[in-house]
Amino acid sequence: MKQTIRQFIMSKLMPVLKPFDYQKKENLLYKMPLIEESNSPIIVFAIDEGNFLKFEYAANEKEYEQNFQKIYKQALQNLKEIKPQIQINKLENEKIVFVIGNEYVSEKIIDKNFMQEISKELESDNILVGVPFRGILVAIDSKSNLSNKFLATIKKYYQNAPLGLAITDNIFLLQNGEITAMAGEEVQAIGLNYRIIEDTQSNNYEIEIFCNSLNQLTDLINNSFQKAMYLIMDKKSFGGNLSFNIKGDFNLSELTNKCNNYIKSIKEKEIVKILFKHITKSPVIISFSNNNNKIISEELKSF
Repeated sequence: MKQTIRQFIMSKLMPVLKPFDYQKKENLLYKMPLIEESNSPIIVFAIDEGNFLKFEYAANEKEYEQNFQKIYKQALQNLKEIKPQIQINKLENEKIVFVIGNEYVSEKIIDKNFMQEISKELESDNILVGVPFRGILVAIDSKSNLSNKFLATIKKYYQNAPLGLAITDNIFLLQNGEITAMAGEEVQAIGLNYRIIEDTQSNNYEIEIFCNSLNQLTDLINNSFQKAMYLIMDKKSFGGNLSFNIKGDFNLSELTNKCNNYIKSIKEKEIVKILFKHITKSPVIISFSNNNNKIISEELKSF
């Protein structure tokens, strides 16, 4: 073990982004998902010896558990020391950021401070980021007019990636420098995606849910609502409006009934009442829309 620790000090331990299925059955390879979502890229850890990478494996499960946090922290610290080039371009009168100039550029997506710098350049706390292949990172404001084309653009980069360097054709939503959601064609098709958007001026939140199944919708609403609550608790500020925009094809009557039942369930959660009471003095309004068309909006007066 002492020899391993010295090697960490003498060499450069780095995080390396790989496709979601990289070494999928290798349980002792030090790795973790970029985000807890289906088809998420993974972060593996390797010692960069200059002309080759030596991927890190544990001898057994106990060693893996003991060393994982130490390895992660050291790799992240080394990543933070890398200062890549930030290029700001204009496309259709909208800002688009390209980060280049280092082989670990894509991995900077996990460097919260760096991604906050990108957010400042885009003048937005909510940004969309693509890391189609190693050595590039692309970002735009999530509310940019380019957002509708961003997924297709990243997919093209991914399809034309240099041999062996492809990572993912999905895109990621970052809020205040942290990854909160992942979107992509396959993700949306199986109904496993949502994103949370904060209006930083009003501190109101919109949750976009991509789904075509009522059976899956309940879990998506529950998961995204809990995530929004964590964000609100962390910031300790909330404007009072929380809106769900469900992107998918549904029977309107069935969907309306589902949304009504969900608002009813929120009213019955004591912990939610306490949270809203202490964080906002504004009336709490929960609303649901389907493909941007409002279905129901209700003020939760009992709070």
